[in-house]
Amino acid sequence: MLAAKTCSNRSPMEHLWCGYRWSLSRRPLLTKSLTSMVGFVAGDMVAQLSAGARLRLAGARKYDVGRTFRMAVFGGAIAGPLSHVWFQALDKTVLPDIPKHPIAVVIKSAADQLFMAPLGTVLFYTSLRSMESQAHMAMATIKAKLVPTLKINYKFWPLAHIINFAMVPPPLRILYVNCMSILWAVVLSRIAATT
Repeated sequence: MLAAKTCSNRSPMEHLWCGYRWSLSRRPLLTKSLTSMVGFVAGDMVAQLSAGARLRLAGARKYDVGRTFRMAVFGGAIAGPLSHVWFQALDKTVLPDIPKHPIAVVIKSAADQLFMAPLGTVLFYTSLRSMESQAHMAMATIKAKLVPTLKINYKFWPLAHIINFAMVPPPLRILYVNCMSILWAVVLSRIAATT
């Protein structure tokens, strides 16, 4: 386990990285949840600001702080904890003695895409509609957006997860996924914002 004092006398970036690893070793669920929250916020901000630049040219809307807040709540309270538990379950059940073997990598990636991708997408749209006080619209949103979202998902996440399961050490998988999730959150945020 990484000791907090080993993080002193380092450059600012090394100190930040060391502090993150220390927090990850001491409070893995909280650290991963906060990392996920930051990833979803960053993704939504990029999505809104890039869309907003185009919209402002057309004289349209302002930045939606509430939308960013909802993305933060989803990332920190649902996506982070769920990913933490899911990756641990995959590591414990899918060829745990040879976790980096190509067969293990393919099985984990396939399981993630067959089970977690649809579940996560349904949770995403249900959560957002509920936080918008429109829980009654969740089923209609899922019917309208599940298939289009999964079609885009299957172009992005399979390769990302093959890299994740083949190369990333288990404690750092959530960080890697959250870096990828910044890009993915941009996609989800844009899809969620369309009516």
